[in-house]
Amino acid sequence: MIHDSAFMPLRRGLGLLMREGIMDRTQVVIIGGGATGAGILWDLSLRGISAVLLEKRDLANGATGRCHGLLHSGARYVVKDAEAARECLSESRILKTIAPHAVHDVGGLFVRYPQDDPAFFPQWDEACAKVGLPTEKLSPEQALELEPNLPKTILGASTTPDAHVDVFQLTLSNLQAAVAKGGRFMPYCEVTAIEQSNGRVTAVRFTDSRSGEQDRIPCEMVVNAGGGWAQAVAQMAGLDVPVRCDKGSLLVLNHNLVSRVVNRCRKPGDADILVPAGPVCILGTSSITVSGPEGLTADSEELEHLLALGAELVPLMAEARVLRVFSGVRPLYVPKDAGGAAGRDVSRGFVLLDHSERDGRQADHLSPDGRGHCQSGGEEARRRCALPYRRHAFTGCHRSGFGGQGRKAVAGSGGGDCRAAAGAGSGPVGGTDRGRRQHGRDHLRMRAGDPRRDRHADEQRGAGAGQDHQ
Repeated sequence: MIHDSAFMPLRRGLGLLMREGIMDRTQVVIIGGGATGAGILWDLSLRGISAVLLEKRDLANGATGRCHGLLHSGARYVVKDAEAARECLSESRILKTIAPHAVHDVGGLFVRYPQDDPAFFPQWDEACAKVGLPTEKLSPEQALELEPNLPKTILGASTTPDAHVDVFQLTLSNLQAAVAKGGRFMPYCEVTAIEQSNGRVTAVRFTDSRSGEQDRIPCEMVVNAGGGWAQAVAQMAGLDVPVRCDKGSLLVLNHNLVSRVVNRCRKPGDADILVPAGPVCILGTSSITVSGPEGLTADSEELEHLLALGAELVPLMAEARVLRVFSGVRPLYVPKDAGGAAGRDVSRGFVLLDHSERDGRQADHLSPDGRGHCQSGGEEARRRCALPYRRHAFTGCHRSGFGGQGRKAVAGSGGGDCRAAAGAGSGPVGGTDRGRRQHGRDHLRMRAGDPRRDRHADEQRGAGAGQDHQ
């Protein structure tokens, strides 16, 4: 978790002194300071739309900060959800272009284990080809040469363009870029009420969780990017947005046992992904429905279950030491017709709910359900969430103007490609290298408005012009 002190320059620049009780009117209030909320603040700020982001704790406190940072290529979803796979592939390419400083492009392997269903392997191959996901089939010997810690009994593997993303760096970069463009970020501000008049949002009330002071922000629209708290936020406006909290627990191991993201080539299940993150690696995950996003724990039975499956993935894991265990929730939108579908059976797509049509309210409510599970932080979906929202919500924001802005480089992405070699990443629990240390200095300089950063953004937009991201 990024410490509170990391945001002090931002807060001083904002001039949002809560104790003065001063808050001008804004067009949009965004609730939730994760990847989705920060990305939407950046997107709106680019268009000159005044927006304030409220977060009841600190940045990336929810699912965003409780993941292993897998930037999905779409390979995990190709068999079951081809549309989600295509979106993952497109969005991961865009993120690698506009935020290379936050992406550790290690690549991935989908490994074929003898204990898994062999009928799935050709299905996966065919599905990858249909969605245009680039893979290369490897023999067992070739796979073991790349990843010698895999079991000697594997049947083979396929390469995938998976990556590791530093979700804290990416979220902070979005926030810094947004603030430089006039957006406002207010951490430790818990929303307590959404005021309405004649079916329209008029203001949001909140409490400073540190001082206890209360205030309100007059606004025209509210974006609910609350993740696991989205249902409770919607209820403040008298709306029903069914969100299922699906808990996933992850284990941080004391050695980096792999240099690439290793997946089991099978239907998604528990403990079938191992992500390298600097000097350590992260094993995930479980899938357990819980009542809410607070007070999450992992008991000994769950940990033993994950470790046993992890040892099948990489046998040396049985000798590794667990440094840390943490849990987050996948905030899954579950429509009424979903019935009792299990967590892994619910779509990882995102949903835009128009409450003017759905509930007769003159406001919109963005409800992304976090595609990629909580392990990935849903970065492939969260950047994309802003696209239909801005098209749908704002009069005068014409669709023809969205393409280039959607790929605008975030703060810190200037100054060259800072991606590290395999195994030397800088994830939430990872290390650093010379390029990333230099980036740390560049990161505070290369903000929106800096001509060097703007020139780099233009170049990056041109480089991605052929990609379908609408």
